[in-house]
Amino acid sequence: MSQDEINPPPFTISTEKGEVPLKQRYWTFMVDEQPRVMWTAMTHEEHIRFLNGIDSSYWAYMAYTHQEEAAGDDDNARFHAMMAMKVAFSQAMETLFSLVGALVQAPFAPLGWSLAYNNGQLKNVVQKITSGDPIPNFWGLPTVTWEKVAEIIFKLFNIEVTETKPTESEALRQLPVALRLLAELHLSDNNKHEYNSIKHGSRVGMGGEATMTIGIPGTDQKHTLEAKNVALFYVVEPLGRQDANFIISMHINNWDPASISNRLLVISPLINLLRLALLAHLGEPLEEMPEFISEIGVQMLSQQSQGLGDLLNISIGTLDAQDLKESLKADPVDLDQHLQQIYGSTLKRNVAAPQQNLQAQQANRPHGKKRRSAKRRANRSK
Repeated sequence: MSQDEINPPPFTISTEKGEVPLKQRYWTFMVDEQPRVMWTAMTHEEHIRFLNGIDSSYWAYMAYTHQEEAAGDDDNARFHAMMAMKVAFSQAMETLFSLVGALVQAPFAPLGWSLAYNNGQLKNVVQKITSGDPIPNFWGLPTVTWEKVAEIIFKLFNIEVTETKPTESEALRQLPVALRLLAELHLSDNNKHEYNSIKHGSRVGMGGEATMTIGIPGTDQKHTLEAKNVALFYVVEPLGRQDANFIISMHINNWDPASISNRLLVISPLINLLRLALLAHLGEPLEEMPEFISEIGVQMLSQQSQGLGDLLNISIGTLDAQDLKESLKADPVDLDQHLQQIYGSTLKRNVAAPQQNLQAQQANRPHGKKRRSAKRRANRSK
């Protein structure tokens, strides 16, 4: 059934021409591997309005606003400025890759795709493009890579890349490099843990300066790493879904002001590039060539992309999860006793130690499988 075959709903909207009936419309598309159907009374123009509302210059503004203080001598002001840019960069990365996801899977419905994805699906899409794994895509490609994403963008802008156009050729070469570097940051566990620590409860603190000497095995050579803006945060590793036990480790990242501001200055024009590419697909005329596809833009991207990576990140105090599991089997924590001592009568009921429950489940699991298999055989024989 086409959109035009759907009966209009019994409501209208007031316009200069009077009451106009609104018609139900739907868009079908994939979000990673999940089919979605977006229903709305809005039209094709709503997708254009959505894209026009994305102001990519905000992230460049955040860099220019905070980069001077981030490089200053006032410790508090430096930390606050870097924190503001870190938050902005994480938001910018999600914006960029949600637009990439829409371009790859639903360029005809970018608003719908942007509203329908969850973080896990967005990560999967970015991972598949980075790895070159198959993904359902609008363009009919067996696999989508960052090079293919760049080609799609250039195709939408009707840009021909030839030997007589060195700027366009260099832009086509630099674009997938920058997208891949940003994708690797987006996919890194370190970046995820750091951003979650900032966003949830502001659990990141500045630890001053740090120096670490690393020895090269089998040699007398040593390498000293210096970190002038150490950020400290903690990461949780559960032992299991239903296990009360979890491990924490302290992570140390070096926040380099120039690197953080460079990331924002790189990602800002890239977001605009994706936004304009989607508008071009929707039939909107391109008034001027995007900032990135120019000689100055290519030079800036090439120079600043070199500073996209983290300079230093290490973890301290990490326990081995398997060793701890074995230790708890031999000597489990008496959870009931400890909780009763702490909470007394305010504890509404006895709390069975989860690790003991898990041990019982693991011990009974083979028998449970046999009982279920026997029950299935009995049902089939009926």
